[in-house]
Amino acid sequence: MYQKTGKYYSDFYDRHTVERCREIEHQYAEDIDKEAGEIKISPSADLVMHQLLYFFAGDRYLGKEKTTNNWMERDEDKDKKLKNATPPDNITCDTCGSAMTYKDKTFDTSDSKRVMFFFTCPNNHLPHKYVYSDSTAWRKNPVLCPDCDSKLKEKSTKSDKKIVTKYSCANCGYSDTDTINLETKDQSKEDPYFEEDRQRFCLSKEAGEAYRDERHSIEQMSELERKWEDETEHKEEKSRADATERLTVPHIKRKVRSLSEEKDLEAIKFDDLEVSPQSTYLKFSVEDPQATKENYRKRCLDFKKDIEGDLKDTNWRLMSKGISYHLGIMSGRLRVYESDDDIYNLIKREN
Repeated sequence: MYQKTGKYYSDFYDRHTVERCREIEHQYAEDIDKEAGEIKISPSADLVMHQLLYFFAGDRYLGKEKTTNNWMERDEDKDKKLKNATPPDNITCDTCGSAMTYKDKTFDTSDSKRVMFFFTCPNNHLPHKYVYSDSTAWRKNPVLCPDCDSKLKEKSTKSDKKIVTKYSCANCGYSDTDTINLETKDQSKEDPYFEEDRQRFCLSKEAGEAYRDERHSIEQMSELERKWEDETEHKEEKSRADATERLTVPHIKRKVRSLSEEKDLEAIKFDDLEVSPQSTYLKFSVEDPQATKENYRKRCLDFKKDIEGDLKDTNWRLMSKGISYHLGIMSGRLRVYESDDDIYNLIKREN
């Protein structure tokens, strides 16, 4: 099974936190004596180091739940996919042609989304086979000699403790050995100070939630400072934004209707307000009895300029497509900017 206990993922996450915090300490410490529990560091470096450790450990706390949950869901999905994977039929031995016996399944190490199925010959002929669900055989990429690019010969021996693979090149004499240790490592023995350092670097729930609140306050203060600096730099735009006329839907309809009448346009219509999380629009159309094949482009352009000019100091704008025309009917869409920030950013973009 790929999915482990919650403790496994928590410990794995905390080990990375501890390792990185130790690296930060080593960057600033002049001397560290673990046996005596002493870390020598200058006062100035100590202040910087503790600030870095505080924010790193705090951010690791904030990201822990989401990250470990993602790991658990990923491994749970792999277990489900592996469990539901069905071995293909009619896999035969290349030596004797007998139907091979399905033994096991695993994920392809080079493509973690593909499941491979392991088959053996009932007559013990070699080679065994790894195949995919579509019966395609898995082919191992040859290991090439780093000196002459010839294919290396491989010979592996396995014991309870390790797998040793020897590589040799018949062309140039190159040789190498690769060892895989099969012994289960006791991480607590390898790292006798882990639990002690986990207490130092991995925040408790109480400390972590206090950090969350403080981090939020810092971000709010930073945002206010950034906003103040921005508005100070753009005083003119801020002044225009504050003076912008905020029009409701009835007001904007009245304004567009008045402009239409001045242009001798008729039968103006408004669609229902289009509201989305990103923006709010109002579509309108109007009949132009004076439009001809020769003058409709100019009349559309004049109407567009009038609308844009009349809306310049309001929180409404004509959409970028402007005014379209078809068979004597002009149409367009108006967008409203409702919040103070939206209006301010609009004015900045237009300047």
